[in-house]
Amino acid sequence: MWLSMPDSIIPYLNNNQRIELVDFVNLNVKSEVNNLLGDSTVLDTLSIDYLHLTVNPSVRIELKMLPFTNADSILCMIKTLNGPEFESIIDFYDKDWKRLPSDAMFDGVGLTGLRDNFAFIPDTLSKKRQAGFEGVLDPVLMYASLNPTTNEIIFSLSLPLMSEREKQSIREIFLPKKFKWTGKVFKSVMI
Repeated sequence: MWLSMPDSIIPYLNNNQRIELVDFVNLNVKSEVNNLLGDSTVLDTLSIDYLHLTVNPSVRIELKMLPFTNADSILCMIKTLNGPEFESIIDFYDKDWKRLPSDAMFDGVGLTGLRDNFAFIPDTLSKKRQAGFEGVLDPVLMYASLNPTTNEIIFSLSLPLMSEREKQSIREIFLPKKFKWTGKVFKSVMI
């Protein structure tokens, strides 16, 4: 999939550069090229079904082949931007690089529903503490990472424009969310 990817999917790299990155991995040397924007791009991890790419200091990309029920595998692509907090964009593709609808890939909800669920303030908090979180998580930014060896994805909350103390307080309540691929969708599992 990596070698057959249309250049428009990751415009930083052309086909020759993607081939070169794989060749470097096969030669057991650092897999690094200068991308089309003049930055250094490093292929950090490559396996039969997973790829992790550091495009530049502000962008990382993960690709994971997922078995799909009654069909061929599909590809999950996560582009994570760091500016200065992380935020991810997630897309799914078939083997012909046609984008698949992702509106119900996570427990029957889209990323918007997942984001809204992240911002839900638990009733178990005191009214005073609940009031302290009102409006703090607006906008809700999330980032995701794939597990290289399992078909799992973990979502975490990004907390821009907050002090470290505020971030720590929020992280105690809004824990990362893990999802496991079922062959059709990602289902929520306990961490």
